Amino acid sequence: SYTWSGPDGFTSSVEDPSIPVSTLAKDGDYTVTITDQVTGCNSSFTTHATVNIIPALSAQSNITQNTDPGLCSAVIDYSGLVVTAGTPAPAVTYLFTGATSSPAPPNNNGTGSGLAFNKGVTSVIVTAQNSCGTVTRTFTVTVNDNENPVITQEPNINEFNDNGNCSKLINIVTPVFNDNCPLASISGLRDDSEG
Repeated sequence: SYTWSGPDGFTSSVEDPSIPVSTLAKDGDYTVTITDQVTGCNSSFTTHATVNIIPALSAQSNITQNTDPGLCSAVIDYSGLVVTAGTPAPAVTYLFTGATSSPAPPNNNGTGSGLAFNKGVTSVIVTAQNSCGTVTRTFTVTVNDNENPVITQEPNINEFNDNGNCSKLINIVTPVFNDNCPLASISGLRDDSEG
């Protein structure tokens, strides 16, 4: 006769038992005792069964954040995306598309959390892979620029009109300006409605 015992309350009396649903609870040592029905002699043997499972990643919500002060990007940490299962331990990589590009393999290990994201929308694809399978999670990171540009105030210009004219040609100097995100141009209007 055969008497099997093992993890998660497993028992069997057949020669070659099977475990229909393998979970991590089934991982461990299995012992069989074989008893000769005629002599009553018995012998035991123990074997170890390793259960490997497909990786699992928790879901991450889309993220919207303003640029960091003085920068056209923001360092984004996302703690909601973690590996919750996988045996053997899965390799985790990330891919950015859109406003931010990810480094080429093998420099894209991990989830990408804690990196700088450019202004705009970046799609993040995180992949966990082991010998049992692959799982991916996708979400977006939106970085908005809500920091106003800074214009250096030029001094007021006080001039007399040209002799014999009711006007004077004055060259207006383009003011110095800067912004955390590059501006294409600067424009202004006269407050006297003349041009």
